[in-house]
Amino acid sequence: MVEEDLLDIINRPEHRKEFGKIVRFLRARHKHTLRSLAHKVNLSHAHLRKIETGATQITSKSFDRLDAVLHLDLCVDMDLKKKFHRYERLLEQGIEYFDSDKLLESVEKLEENDVDHRRSLWMVDYYLAKLAFHNFTLFRHYGGVVDIASDLSQIEKVLSEPQWQRLFLYRGVYNYNANDLQNAISDFQTAWKHGTTRWIRATACYFIGTVYSESYHLPKSNLYLDEAIQMFEEDKNTFRLMHAQVKRTGNRIRIGHIENVEEDLKTQKQFAQSHRLDSTYYNIQMNETLYHILREDYDAALSVLDDIEDKTPGYYFYRAYSHLQKNDCEKALENIVTVTDEQNPHNRRYFIHRYSLAFIEAYCQSENHEYEDALRRFLDEAMSHRAYFETRVAYDYMVNLLQAQRRYKEAFQLTQRMIDITKTALC
Repeated sequence: MVEEDLLDIINRPEHRKEFGKIVRFLRARHKHTLRSLAHKVNLSHAHLRKIETGATQITSKSFDRLDAVLHLDLCVDMDLKKKFHRYERLLEQGIEYFDSDKLLESVEKLEENDVDHRRSLWMVDYYLAKLAFHNFTLFRHYGGVVDIASDLSQIEKVLSEPQWQRLFLYRGVYNYNANDLQNAISDFQTAWKHGTTRWIRATACYFIGTVYSESYHLPKSNLYLDEAIQMFEEDKNTFRLMHAQVKRTGNRIRIGHIENVEEDLKTQKQFAQSHRLDSTYYNIQMNETLYHILREDYDAALSVLDDIEDKTPGYYFYRAYSHLQKNDCEKALENIVTVTDEQNPHNRRYFIHRYSLAFIEAYCQSENHEYEDALRRFLDEAMSHRAYFETRVAYDYMVNLLQAQRRYKEAFQLTQRMIDITKTALC
């Protein structure tokens, strides 16, 4: 039976809506419709809706009935609430400033009281925080994130303005990490257009640019990145600023706008080194490698690759391709590695580079039938994801093959497809 003190707290005007959100959240989690739950707890669905929207107080009898079905098990500890909000803000600052130390500290502190947070009046905010740190904390994976994203989406309409802004930003990153770029861009666009909190708008704008970069709408990506960069500069948010600049530089290189990027690359490398941003430094090195490849300075590209410690499939592709362009098949074959699906099932570039390496291997081994099959797989994968540089590589080799075999109609059709991809990437 619910304690009277707890019932009094729940029925305070400032708490009724939060309690209603909890009921709706747990209803979604237990797969109940409004009518099915109302039937189970012997309430009219209209009255249950009022409870969920905070429009009415709840009686002891109604609470007990809901508790029996939804296992509310609520508790209120105001000291714990203060602690939660302190580390929730720390989490937001970690996201806002791309500060992994703050992110990890907030995650660890919040997890210390995980059970109590999950049975508190700030339960919804805690699950929003869980959705955030699952997606923003590098190399940490938490169970149940799919369910959390789904359940929070079910209560989207009753969230307060700060809550729904965070939901759209955090869910956008969840969709982005799950490779659902269409829903990711929709969530980020909502957070950017309708968000009233500046850091959320700036971060959402940055991620819109990131998604367009991943889908190879490169000039469109840079439009959003430019706006995000302006906001980060005004806010003196140097870490987000640097990440946006690195991404913008990578876009410029990929579409062949390689004039005056050397100074940008140098400045970015110095910043990443001085702040020990290893993953950012790797991205800069890969941008620099591609810059040299596009200038056909393969020795310079290989020199940059020699300094890279993180050996990804993309790294091996750039090495093998550079040696191939130097007509050194023996060296190219030394850089062929096996890329399995399990290495990173959500990273499309892993699949593209798996086929790119297989194509180089088949080319160097001069087995014509296997070479065409391998090249076709590489071309189809690169084109399907509109990976602009890799598509150009595959296109060049395929057109040469088709023309050598006098398959001019196929070569023409392929060229038409390449024109469409180029329009997407450049316009």
